[in-house]
This record gives sequence, structure tokens and C-alpha cells, in this order.
Amino acid sequence: MESELDTAGPSRGDRARARAYLLDFTPAMAAYVVCIVAVVRGLCRSDEYAQLLQFRALAVGFAVGMVGCVVVGMLALAGLHLTATPWIVFGAGMLSWAVAAAVIARR
Repeated sequence: MESELDTAGPSRGDRARARAYLLDFTPAMAAYVVCIVAVVRGLCRSDEYAQLLQFRALAVGFAVGMVGCVVVGMLALAGLHLTATPWIVFGAGMLSWAVAAAVIARR
């Protein structure tokens, strides 16, 4: 190596960036885990009919979300890049979950 700037190890700036990332990332992931635990607890406490209804609606929402991911991925390969793409897929999945739950409940 020609100078002290060409070191192979991480620098103080790298460690500071990693620490800042963890400080931003950890609370968001903790909130995500709390939401998942709340949904699972709610489903476990409900009766069999409500569980069946929610799981069927969840399956529809998941399928719509995955198809949305594939469609958006294909559009990105074709050259269309949208900044709100994750929110579009999330919104489609959640909306289809809610609509499927309403339709299944009316049967």
C-alpha cells in the first residue's frame, strides 16, 4: 500500500455510518415485530370462523401483493421506474386483504 489512506480495514467513518444505520433501523424493526406479534395474538384469540375468514383474506392479499411485485419488477426491467413502487404494492396487498375480508364475511 502506498499511503495510510489505503488500508484494508474499516475506518472510523464506516463504523459511524454503521452505528447511525443501526440506530435508525433498530426502532423501525422493533415496531414491525410488535405489529406482527399483535396480529398473531389477535388471530390466536379469535374464534375459528374469524380465523378462517382472516386467513382466507390474508391469502388473497398476499397473492395480490406478490403478483404486484412481479408486475412492478417486469415494468422496472422494461424501463419504468416509479419512486412510490413499494407503497403501490403494499397498498394493493392491504386493500385486497380488506376487500377480500369484507366479501368473504358477506357470504
